[in-house]
Amino acid sequence: MVNRSRILQWLMLQYSGMLGSMELTHKMIHL
Repeated sequence: MVNRSRILQWLMLQYSGMLGSMELTHKMIHL
Protein backbone atom coordinates (compact mmCIF):
# COMPACT_ATOMS: atom_id res chain seq x y z
CA MET A 1 0.00 0.00 0.00
CA VAL A 2 1.35 3.41 -0.98
CA ASN A 3 1.51 5.97 1.80
CA ARG A 4 -1.08 8.72 1.59
CA SER A 5 1.38 11.61 1.93
CA ARG A 6 3.13 10.49 -1.27
CA ILE A 7 -0.15 10.52 -3.17
CA LEU A 8 -1.15 13.89 -1.70
CA GLN A 9 2.20 15.37 -2.65
CA TRP A 10 1.80 14.08 -6.22
CA LEU A 11 -1.73 15.46 -6.43
CA MET A 12 -0.58 18.86 -5.22
CA LEU A 13 2.20 18.83 -7.80
CA GLN A 14 -0.27 18.00 -10.58
CA TYR A 15 -2.69 20.69 -9.35
CA SER A 16 -0.04 23.42 -9.06
CA GLY A 17 1.32 22.46 -12.49
CA MET A 18 -2.16 22.78 -13.98
CA LEU A 19 -2.68 26.17 -12.32
CA GLY A 20 0.75 27.32 -13.50
CA SER A 21 0.05 26.43 -17.12
CA MET A 22 -3.36 28.09 -16.95
CA GLU A 23 -1.81 31.26 -15.55
CA LEU A 24 0.87 31.16 -18.23
CA THR A 25 -1.66 30.86 -21.07
CA HIS A 26 -3.68 33.66 -19.46
CA LYS A 27 -0.64 35.94 -19.52
CA MET A 28 0.19 34.98 -23.11
CA ILE A 29 -3.37 35.82 -24.18
CA HIS A 30 -3.12 39.25 -22.55
CA LEU A 31 0.25 40.03 -24.11
